[in-house]
Amino acid sequence: MVKEFIEQSIFRLRENTQKIEACLDKVKESSIWRKPNEISNSLGNQVVHLCGNIRQYIISGIGLAEDIRTRDQEFSIREGYSKAELIQMLKVVVEDAIQVIEPLDEKGLMVRNVIQGTDYTALGNILHVVEHYSYHSGQIAFWTKILIEQDLGFYKGLDLNTKNKRVKQYKQFETDRIILRATNTEDAEMVLALLNTPKWLQFIGDRNVKTKEDAEKYIKERMRPQQERLGFSNYTLIRKSDGVKIGSCGLYDREGMEGVDIGFALLPDYERQGYGFEAANRIKQFALEDLAMPTIQGITAKENMASQNLLKKLGFQLEGVVNLPNDPEELFLFKYHA
Repeated sequence: MVKEFIEQSIFRLRENTQKIEACLDKVKESSIWRKPNEISNSLGNQVVHLCGNIRQYIISGIGLAEDIRTRDQEFSIREGYSKAELIQMLKVVVEDAIQVIEPLDEKGLMVRNVIQGTDYTALGNILHVVEHYSYHSGQIAFWTKILIEQDLGFYKGLDLNTKNKRVKQYKQFETDRIILRATNTEDAEMVLALLNTPKWLQFIGDRNVKTKEDAEKYIKERMRPQQERLGFSNYTLIRKSDGVKIGSCGLYDREGMEGVDIGFALLPDYERQGYGFEAANRIKQFALEDLAMPTIQGITAKENMASQNLLKKLGFQLEGVVNLPNDPEELFLFKYHA
């Protein structure tokens, strides 16, 4: 939840920065400091004001930099910055704020500070800044439309009449140290690294996944279809302590094979630390208790002693050999009977 809040806040800040830049690019230099009337603000005033707000609430309020803001000057200024200078100043301030926001954890979000005489948590600061930024982005867009008498094209190519579609929610698991969630295209970099580790290439094979785009395609075509069809498939392992993706584990319904088998793989830096057993044991529990599977299989190369030992530790017994479809190599077949 914390990670999602941080990511969405950063996304909205960057999204609106792009919109503001697009607005300023479209107006004449002479219009930057033009005001609609005496009680409203120019585009230049709005950008300077946004920079002051972000500095005070995020860079100072959360990041503890000195609070140097003089708010009234943001509205009284009439000149001094060109379009290019305003855009650059805004981009720098937003990215500086993101550097403060990005590493925050749950404890960091609950730290309190007094800003403009009011007591806020860091979470409250971020909510305010994102809402305030969006509010003024709308004002900038509105005044820009009046100045140029054109549509801004923010939604060009998008069908905004498309009806909502519910995204399937898949089961997620936790152990003492890791979270297991259904693998998606956000995990492409980890999948790319995992499928090209020496052990994967030696014991499982080359899947010809050489780029991040290849990994995204592999996830979409090889992992997600089973998840959508059966409700289970490949799960990404995320370490709780730092959010690092360390490998994968899952249950696989392989074409040409009877039954479902358990699989697991870790990036080299996270091997021999008990993560494989911890993840596989939780997936085994899911198969037995939630899916009521009478038998779970495990297949492994004859030379892969580490996987064989892990299967034995999980209570699997060697029951013979098997060949995967279109593969002449004999593999050991382990089974766990409920």
